Amino acid sequence: MNDTDQSTTDQLTADQLTADQLTADDVAVHPRPIDIRRAVLGMLMRADEGLSLGEMRAALLSRDGIEVDGKRLADLVRWQMRRGRVRRVRRGRYAFVVGSMSRSSAWRCLHWKLVARRRWERDQRGLGTVERR
Repeated sequence: MNDTDQSTTDQLTADQLTADQLTADDVAVHPRPIDIRRAVLGMLMRADEGLSLGEMRAALLSRDGIEVDGKRLADLVRWQMRRGRVRRVRRGRYAFVVGSMSRSSAWRCLHWKLVARRRWERDQRGLGTVERR
């Protein structure tokens, strides 16, 4: 594989990659949108005083290797505010609302990498979701 093929593969999302091209390590590099949502909510669950959008972006990039556009992150947080899962603590800072989701959903947010890896392994065995016609 030459350099141009590698850069093309790096730019694709997990939904665009085939099962042969995607490895378990790529789950964090090419996360699905639900993985990003769970990563952000899990980060907010762990934060005591809430986080700013800039802090969330920096943590996603440094800890998880996920680069998220600022507009996309703002839209995600705004949507979670409308759903009642996130509240604005003060200007530019957001916190998770305790008790706003079920325990199983909260667990998935806190352990999103494990959930993504299990989903990837299930897809590799061919036990994924049923295709609709």
